[in-house]
Amino acid sequence: MALIDIEIDEETPCLVHRVSGETYQTEFARLTFDDLKQVGEEAGWIGFDWSRYLKDKNFEVYKLLVQGDNAIQGIVCLGVRDSWVEVYLVENAPWNIGRERQEFRGVGAHLFAIACRRSFEAGCEGYVAFDAKTGLVDYYVRALRAEAMGPNRLFIATPRAVQLVATYFGEGGV
Repeated sequence: MALIDIEIDEETPCLVHRVSGETYQTEFARLTFDDLKQVGEEAGWIGFDWSRYLKDKNFEVYKLLVQGDNAIQGIVCLGVRDSWVEVYLVENAPWNIGRERQEFRGVGAHLFAIACRRSFEAGCEGYVAFDAKTGLVDYYVRALRAEAMGPNRLFIATPRAVQLVATYFGEGGV
C-alpha cells in the first residue's frame, strides 16, 4: 500500500470554494467501475489505479462529491479490521491540489472524516490507522491531531474521530 501524503489544508463543515469563499454541501458514496473514467491518468489523476482496489473485496473505496454534482473531489480507500479502520490510499482530485490553484478547500480532512464515520458504523469506536510518508508524521499530528504509534504509523482515536465526524456530518456526527 501507499504511504499517505494528502494535504490537510483546513477543517471545514463542507467544502469551501477557494476563490469565491462559497460553501458547498457534500455527499459520499462507494466508487464504482463506471467512475473509473473520471479518475484515470487521462483525467489527470496520476496517483493510483483505483480499479485494483474496486476488484478486491478487502477494500472499500469512497468518492467525495459536492451535492448535486458528479465530479469526484477526492477518494479514500479503506479496510475494516477487527477494531479499527485502516486507510490505505487517499487522493485529492487534480484540481484540488496546491493551495494556489485548488478549487475546493477541506477535501483532505473530509476524506479522513469518512473513514472515521465508517469506523463508528463498523463498531470500531472511530479508530482509524494509517501510514504516513516519512517526514509527514509531525504534519499529520498537527493537521489531523492524529497520534503516532511507530515511525510512520499514526492513528485517530475516538475523541478526535467524534470531532471530525461531527464537523463534516453534523451535530453529534455518529
